[in-house]
Amino acid sequence: MHFIFVDELPAGVGGKYAHYNHQRVAGRKWEYCDVRKYIGQHQEQWLSEVELWHSELSKIVLGYTKWWWLMPASRLIAWHPPHLKPLFFTIALIEYCEKFNYDELYLVECPVEVYSYLKELKPDYGISFSQLAAKRKRYKLKTFLGQLTNLKKLIILALRCLQKSNNLSTNYKAKLVVYSHALDSQTMLDKGDHFFGRMFDEISGIDRKDILWLYFTESRKEKIAVEQHMCSAGHKAVFLYELITLTDFIRIVLTSISLAYNLRSVKNKLPLLKIDNYQSRIFSKIFAGELLQGVLPIIELAVYYAVKRSLKCTDASALIYPYEEKGLERALVYACRNSNRNVNTIGFAHAVYNKGHLYLRRHDSLINSPKPESVAATGPSMRDWLINWAMVRPEQVTVVGSPRSHKQLPLRGNFENHRNCLRVLVIIGQGYEINILANYLEEAIDLFADCDVVIRRYPYGWEAQQDEGISRLKKLINNVRVETGSMLEQLSWSDVVIYSSTSAGLEAMLSGRLAIYVELHDFLILDPMTGKGDSSKIFRCSTPVELKTTLQYIRNVNSQDYLMAVQRQHEFASQVYAPVDVESLSQLIAK
Repeated sequence: MHFIFVDELPAGVGGKYAHYNHQRVAGRKWEYCDVRKYIGQHQEQWLSEVELWHSELSKIVLGYTKWWWLMPASRLIAWHPPHLKPLFFTIALIEYCEKFNYDELYLVECPVEVYSYLKELKPDYGISFSQLAAKRKRYKLKTFLGQLTNLKKLIILALRCLQKSNNLSTNYKAKLVVYSHALDSQTMLDKGDHFFGRMFDEISGIDRKDILWLYFTESRKEKIAVEQHMCSAGHKAVFLYELITLTDFIRIVLTSISLAYNLRSVKNKLPLLKIDNYQSRIFSKIFAGELLQGVLPIIELAVYYAVKRSLKCTDASALIYPYEEKGLERALVYACRNSNRNVNTIGFAHAVYNKGHLYLRRHDSLINSPKPESVAATGPSMRDWLINWAMVRPEQVTVVGSPRSHKQLPLRGNFENHRNCLRVLVIIGQGYEINILANYLEEAIDLFADCDVVIRRYPYGWEAQQDEGISRLKKLINNVRVETGSMLEQLSWSDVVIYSSTSAGLEAMLSGRLAIYVELHDFLILDPMTGKGDSSKIFRCSTPVELKTTLQYIRNVNSQDYLMAVQRQHEFASQVYAPVDVESLSQLIAK
């Protein structure tokens, strides 16, 4: 077997090829090897083997530090950091070629990590280079930069400690502590807290003065805006950095130095990652080099000490937080467990998770991260998924509903004009999705003919990746624009919404807009609707041809048929994002 690494396929020849970013090349001479599809067929088994490897790593690191679960490397998520893709891509290449007896395969735009894995897993295979676009990642440099980031965090924390601290009254009689992130002050003004909305406004027996909001933000601008809003609304809000004392800072510095020293020994005891019949030591070294040795839980330790201090100043018997298994959240759980009284920790499972959120799963046979005592689910379907896939015990899950449950919007004005110009809103959930959509257009350039297309970017990251995808789209079609602002206004404008990994697809359904799930995934299928109910009620498309056909169907329906389809989708979505159940929420907090 022979692999040829190229930036682009050579002209005047033909053969079989695989593209790292899943682009297809027109022309009869070239045959596309669909590695993405092959990985999708095996991802559940392969991810289970990654879970087993990560559990073994966790046992090893816990032998060196009790703070392992606060570190970013302890939070297993399938697509971030992006170390799994080159390994999965390589294994899929090998198995695909062996299955179909390929003798030669061109590899387009593959990073050097694919080459390294090929040499490790199949050293007898032939490899040549026409060009190699990606340069080798310098992991030692990345580790050094990570250490500089650690130093920066410590300096910022020191400056915050020297500033005037928040004198949280020792007799502040809060019954409930709510932890959240100050992400978007405008959203707070419009709808309330980013995660919780106004869920707590009508809880029986708890007034606003009985709730202490603990906010985390590193933006001074957001802090000032949120502080002003919470004060004007009559809420008590404290920012976690304000609760850190000089003594806490010294503890954090000493713990960080101890961690950095102890973790140096881990690199010699890393477990091998075993997938199918292959073993990789390279993956373990890359993972440990970037995540284990370069990033220390400085902010997470700050949260731990801040929450412990806040609990001493309240009578709170419950603490609720957005459940994403981040190190910051585990610091909350540790702080509650180490407080001088029982505090019920409640993780609000606010998102529509997918099977790439491996950190949610609980295994009897594997080591588990510290979990909340209770999980608040957004709807009956979400409850079932948390029990069946994430393996949360049924008695720990309570359906409380979601602030994302919307009233249906009326059809947009001049709805019948959609036959001439269909208004399409594309909501992005991962950075690569715009590039995959561009791949769709390259295969079917008339995909959005007679459409008005608006792209809603993911606002909290992946800027460069999204910029690249948008640039490709605008070179392919003219009828596309990028807009920010109110999603509700964008939904009101639209006829149809395209989504892939984002829970905003459900919000579109609840708002009375037809939504289409489109497979815009990179190397792993991250379908947020799988296992959440009767999927026959929603539109699904996995190819450009299917998407084009579905858009044409929606273009041709009359208002009555459109609303019937909307109702079916609303029934599906309301089982995932149910209206807030104040009584259930009150009972959960009072446990």
